[in-house]
Amino acid sequence: MSDSTSKQELTSEQKAEKELVALANRTAKDKEKAGKVDKKSQKSGPSTGMKIAIGAFSLFIAISMMLPSLANIFSNSRNRGQQKQQASPESINQTYQKQIQDKESQLQQNPDNLPAHLDLAQTYMSWSMALKNASKDQDNQQHATELINKALAEYDTYLASNDSDEVRVSRAIAQYYSGDQSGAVDALKAVTERSPDYASGWLNLGMMYRVTDQIDLAKEALQTAIEKDPDNSAGVKQNAQKILDALNGNTSATSSDSQNTK
Repeated sequence: MSDSTSKQELTSEQKAEKELVALANRTAKDKEKAGKVDKKSQKSGPSTGMKIAIGAFSLFIAISMMLPSLANIFSNSRNRGQQKQQASPESINQTYQKQIQDKESQLQQNPDNLPAHLDLAQTYMSWSMALKNASKDQDNQQHATELINKALAEYDTYLASNDSDEVRVSRAIAQYYSGDQSGAVDALKAVTERSPDYASGWLNLGMMYRVTDQIDLAKEALQTAIEKDPDNSAGVKQNAQKILDALNGNTSATSSDSQNTK
């Protein structure tokens, strides 16, 4: 029947995949480095290192939305040594259940520890993404959705005491995974409206438009992200350019571009 059409539709995704896998790997490395960057400042709000980690985390989830195969890399971001690519739902649950228990016991000792709420939210998201990718079984998918709702609750706890664009972006992506696509788009639009110079907000809005098939709007938002980070100081320009090139079917341009924006 319409076999040839579906093959053509997959071609642009496959072209983009090579570039985005490389981008995802670089983002994971940045996230690991970021954890060591800023152990000096212990305020209730996110430190510089944590802000970088949150941004990388959000970008990583968003990229995994665009190409489901990347969810494997995402789900292993904290447990590379423990989890194999084809981990079973049972082993995923066992691994993350232990992490959640440890983090919840920290919060029982100090419920006002905002970074711990944020860490818990991101762990729920990691767990949910790993489950979603491991099995399409209805029970596992339902469990994954419940975990996302728990992540949303932790993000809300954090934001109630400390408003943050970075955390709003992470929450919007969790919202997308909860099934509320239009709410996620609106949340990211709100971030760009209240902080129009926040390049990462535009980048994530562009990716959200992409996964909701609003391609022209995606290109506009990604172009704005590039303009808001002209020297790539926030690490946004290079990522946005790669995704924009992939959307335009121009994956070769990104190789030479990545040499220039180092």
